[in-house]
Amino acid sequence: MKVGFFMPPEEVVSQVKKWFQKAEHDFRAIELIMGADEDELPFDTVCFHAQQAAEKYLKGYLVFFEI
Repeated sequence: MKVGFFMPPEEVVSQVKKWFQKAEHDFRAIELIMGADEDELPFDTVCFHAQQAAEKYLKGYLVFFEI
């Protein structure tokens, strides 16, 4: 049995959408950065945003399943 605070279903969906939207913003940043000249492409920044997107999708997943 789970013990603790539970959000109403509509709040869960709202929170998941917010996390996924933030992740999509990171993917958009990657697309914009990848459009830079190949000689000046900051791969570390691309990797940072990819990691951030993955983390935000994971947070959305955890919120959805109330983990």
